[in-house]
Amino acid sequence: MVHEQKTGDEHFHIDGMPAGYLLNDFWRWQSSDLLNNTLRGVLAEFIVAKALGIDTERPREEWGAYDLLFNDQLSIEVKSSSYVQSWEQSTESTPRFTIRPTCGWDSENGYVNKSSRQSDMYIFCVFAEKNRAAADPLILDQWDFYPVLAEELDASLPGAAHRHVGNSTTVLPRAIRLRYPARCCHLACFRKNKHRSTESY
Repeated sequence: MVHEQKTGDEHFHIDGMPAGYLLNDFWRWQSSDLLNNTLRGVLAEFIVAKALGIDTERPREEWGAYDLLFNDQLSIEVKSSSYVQSWEQSTESTPRFTIRPTCGWDSENGYVNKSSRQSDMYIFCVFAEKNRAAADPLILDQWDFYPVLAEELDASLPGAAHRHVGNSTTVLPRAIRLRYPARCCHLACFRKNKHRSTESY
């Protein structure tokens, strides 16, 4: 089902009359804490989509097999983590991502029996600002992006469930710290089309 994108100016109604508040009022109430884990993940998807020039005029699909589709050919899973959280912290968090293969799902067939990578590429987004007073997820300079092809995860970390990134203890295979992930995605599309070796990554 394709949903119509809302503008935020839509009224709530009761008995056929405006109730006195708008959809924008709900959005401000529900979506202002951008450090919230769930909302930060959706925000990361939006930031990556804008960086890659992916159409955001259609509403986000909550239950899609992957998060984004680049150039109609490269499926992308966006993961997000942060050093600072929306709650009070005694110490900063270590960015951590779930990377285990999953069982795909769609509305017609349900879950498939075999787990696998649902996307061609993973983009691990680290909100890297450690100063809580200065932390603002709308400042794009405070983000780092680590694109990794799914085939590299399969080859290097076939049985791993989680991985840390952005610190010296554990890193993802061949992860490249980027401020802007578009070039990596273009290279991945080229290699996918030409069946080229991952050595050119």
